Amino acid sequence: MCLGFYSQAIAQTDAEKTKAEEYYNQARVNAYGNDFKAAIDYCFKAIEEDSTYVDPYHLLGSILETLHRDSDIIVMYTRLLAVAPNDFDGYMGRADAEVKRLKYDDAEADYRAAVALKGTPAKYHNVAVDRLDKMSYIRYLVAHPVPFNPENLGSNINSTDDEYFPTFTVDGETMYFTRRKLQGTKDFHGMTVENYNEDIMMSTKINGQWSPAQDIPGPINTPDNNEGAMCIAPDGTYLIYTSCVQGNCDLYISFFVDGDWTKPVNMGDPINTRFNEKQTSISADGRTIYFASDRPGGLGGLDLWSSTRDDNWNFGEPVNLGPNINTKLDDQAPFIHPDNQTLYFISLGHKGMGRNDIFYSRRDAFGKWDSAVNLGYPINTPGDEPGLVIDRLGDYAYFSSEREGGYGKLDIYRFKLPKPAKPHPVTYLKAHVTDIETHKPLRANLELIDLETGKSFLKTICSKNGDVEAVLPGGKDYMVNVSDSAYLFFSDNIPLKNYHLNNPYLYNIQLKPIKTGQTINLKNVFFPTDGFSLEDKSKSELDKLASFLRTNPKVKLEIGGHTDNTGSPEHNKDLSTRRAKAVYDYLTTSGKIDTKRLSYVGYGDSKPIVPNTTEAGKAKNRRTEVKIME
Repeated sequence: MCLGFYSQAIAQTDAEKTKAEEYYNQARVNAYGNDFKAAIDYCFKAIEEDSTYVDPYHLLGSILETLHRDSDIIVMYTRLLAVAPNDFDGYMGRADAEVKRLKYDDAEADYRAAVALKGTPAKYHNVAVDRLDKMSYIRYLVAHPVPFNPENLGSNINSTDDEYFPTFTVDGETMYFTRRKLQGTKDFHGMTVENYNEDIMMSTKINGQWSPAQDIPGPINTPDNNEGAMCIAPDGTYLIYTSCVQGNCDLYISFFVDGDWTKPVNMGDPINTRFNEKQTSISADGRTIYFASDRPGGLGGLDLWSSTRDDNWNFGEPVNLGPNINTKLDDQAPFIHPDNQTLYFISLGHKGMGRNDIFYSRRDAFGKWDSAVNLGYPINTPGDEPGLVIDRLGDYAYFSSEREGGYGKLDIYRFKLPKPAKPHPVTYLKAHVTDIETHKPLRANLELIDLETGKSFLKTICSKNGDVEAVLPGGKDYMVNVSDSAYLFFSDNIPLKNYHLNNPYLYNIQLKPIKTGQTINLKNVFFPTDGFSLEDKSKSELDKLASFLRTNPKVKLEIGGHTDNTGSPEHNKDLSTRRAKAVYDYLTTSGKIDTKRLSYVGYGDSKPIVPNTTEAGKAKNRRTEVKIME
């Protein structure tokens, strides 16, 4: 509950004010205990005792705003301004309520009156100027509404408590969110005051329906502190959440190890400071976090910052996202979509419907954020919007709202995202890795490499059950490499450079023990059509093969080239031999592998793995294989 902008009480004698003050102070006690009915009654008693005493009007305005009684707010502030025509809060409070009631001419007149008042401190005067400046844009947004039909997620997620800040695993099958639970009551100066605690909840999809939400397992939730505003890494290996103690908020991190979350630890320097850090989002590769902070060096109150970690989990000095994102007022609740290019956030400073609106910005090829774009009305309202998250395909946005027909207080809803605001769709990889002979799950390493640059996009480890998930943003061709020191590695090619694939890549990977006769199909070795010079994007795969050979110095390999049946057998044998030799040459020169450990042979079209009756079949037969030799 807000107690207004800036109030300047009219001078009164002690005798005139005594009884009115007594009623007003009792109203404040009731309001603190959320007994708003009693607080309203005492405010009116104070006003009846002394109609020129402005403080009860201000408290009434705050209570009525909490109760969303905008029409009553207008009436109440009109009464105040009749006796106190220079009251800044009166004009601002009435104008804000008029905006919510779509009375734009009246609101603009009141904002102008607030701006014109003399002696208002600059901090509050600037707020009035800012809201007046936004009026023409509010009119534009309302005149050009966007499609909006929110859908409540139902009673398995929502309750009579507040639910907010949803976040999802990359496959969309598990949701985490914050619930503000009623813990009980306590006595405060003879009054009953409700006591709340924020905890993190989770729910999984079963046959397309959300299961009843439960507390997140492990040591994250506590009875004494508030835990909320959680985000989870796309591969599910760690999470970050906000915890606030005595008004100061820090970020905490927990890792998913052997099926359980570890005890959370404060992220410390340089992420946390003696100022506030909260509301984190994690990039698709799990290496960069985005968060809100009011630390020094920003552009205003809360700004959005980013920090990137190295392989040893050392986070770098946070970087401010700059003036296209941040303003002189609060900017917070970031959500970086898995496309790694589209950022959603809320802002008081950018032009919008009057309070915190939701905006989005896209990052260009040079890493610069474009100007923020308002998500539009009626998604954004004259009230405060709590921020949102977007599913991986960019179809649905999820947010919290208190609406008629809900389950009580804030509920989580979803709605279809307007087309201009959609991110680039992404797909994901989900793998289950086992030993091919024993079928035992393996805690193997998985790496995704951008084939064009040769740079690693993601490194992660399978769970104890052999499972792993990873985001795959479009616009790139990837090599996926799965390895374990006691096994031959697995590789595949995921071509997403020229199109976006909505269906995920699902793998049941069976790694082969290192022993004579085992083979690997090198799916990321490429040659031009009817040519034998290695394409540059083959180097990542061959560097992995060279690393495998250095790790296993006793292993000897035969490099086999294979073609489809296009062309004569003689031509195909020659072409396959030349291609095998190109791989041999790369490994012995760039890879520095002893020639005694390698041999090469061209098999032409003599060993097809599928019939050469289709183009897809021919593509599979054009391959480079390596086989372990004695």
